[in-house]
Amino acid sequence: MHYQRCFNLSIFHDYYRDNVCSDFTIEPTRACQKLLRGHRLILKPMVNGLWVLMPVDAEQQPVLPLAESFTFTFLLKLKNPAFFSFTQLDADYAAIASLYSFSNQTHNTPGIADLSSALVQRSALHPTNPAPTDLTRRLTKITALNTAERKTVFGVVEIHNNGSLPTSPPPVSEFRITFAAKAQIWKYYLVAAKTSQSFPFSIHDKAAEITFVPTELDPSDRVAIAIQHRFPDSQPVLFQSETQILCQETGRQNIQLLKNGHTKPWIPHLPNPPNHHGAQVINLLEDV
Repeated sequence: MHYQRCFNLSIFHDYYRDNVCSDFTIEPTRACQKLLRGHRLILKPMVNGLWVLMPVDAEQQPVLPLAESFTFTFLLKLKNPAFFSFTQLDADYAAIASLYSFSNQTHNTPGIADLSSALVQRSALHPTNPAPTDLTRRLTKITALNTAERKTVFGVVEIHNNGSLPTSPPPVSEFRITFAAKAQIWKYYLVAAKTSQSFPFSIHDKAAEITFVPTELDPSDRVAIAIQHRFPDSQPVLFQSETQILCQETGRQNIQLLKNGHTKPWIPHLPNPPNHHGAQVINLLEDV
């Protein structure tokens, strides 16, 4: 029996240098597994997704054509716990309490397409929901979302048998899920002794992509409070970026700490602030 590619599902992320996101496993739901077996369809995994292959005859026509009501449903299971620290998610998203849905329902022609997304609160996935939508009705039927397994499920992908799926190969449809990198203000807390007559430092990005400015400390700033608690004789000063900085897999080099009167950087490569909070403390008590 010969097989041809029907469609593929790929996941991308702006955070990664090559945009390829391998942070998830993609698994067909139990109902989808039954439909795949019944139509002799094969799943072929990729680093960041999967291919769906269909059997075809000598004329390259599907051996078992898909019914119009056919819908592929897949579970997105997150493998990388750090994903949340560098990904821009919906403001209403809450781990375990929320679920993403990705779908081709709004597409009607084969080819490359970004799946539309919707955020669903898991509390809506209940048979007694007084105001269910078509989406929540479908998701409620997925048993994996109502068991202990749901904690590992980040989202659900629905590929409907509509105009975006080819009636016969080729052409091949490519469905994409793309995540955006989180953007945040970078903060550097410089810690020196109170006895210093001045604080003659500045932070400079040699690549001229980021501008850092000294910023007045908020009395309620938790980081500053923690610094002064640990180092009572310290003088913390805050520098922060003028604009939000996108998280990226490759660290930014040549973020320099400069000191007045010195021709060379005091610290030539400051560490990048961690993705999860964007703040970095530089202890200069022994350097000043």
